[in-house]
Amino acid sequence: MKVLVAYDGSEYAHGALHDLLRAGLPPDTEVLVVSVADQKDEAVESAARAERLLSLQCPQWSIHSEGLAGPPARTLIEKSDDWRPDLLVAGSHGRSVFGRLLLGSVSHKLVSEARCSVRIARKLERPRMEPPMLVVGLDGSSGAAAAVREVASRCWPRGTEVALGTC
Repeated sequence: MKVLVAYDGSEYAHGALHDLLRAGLPPDTEVLVVSVADQKDEAVESAARAERLLSLQCPQWSIHSEGLAGPPARTLIEKSDDWRPDLLVAGSHGRSVFGRLLLGSVSHKLVSEARCSVRIARKLERPRMEPPMLVVGLDGSSGAAAAVREVASRCWPRGTEVALGTC
């Protein structure tokens, strides 16, 4: 599985890294951590920092990093189109609707425009250590069937619970 992680060094990005550890990803996962900033040097250092953190947590994964300069949402979408990950991961800054209207929302644009699955993680006050509880909505569509197949294919922590429900 190929995973592109959008990382900006914020507490929300750290939350996304922690959440990724609970995503049931297989041992042969290939991760590309991408940081986007105004200055490429700053982005390179930020991405390398996240690469080191993830490498300590998941030494079995193949992890690389890249720093890019440009508008974050557009640059991440372009990188995703080029690298073609199975999953794009980012943290949510938790802005209000009003804040998103004024400032835009990178996570919203990623969800709307990425051509792969997108996982948006929220910052948690305390990192969760218990197994995840998953809810999968079923509506008879091919997308719902694909979601069930994806959940079934993952390597979830012992004790993970999955609830299937109709919409």
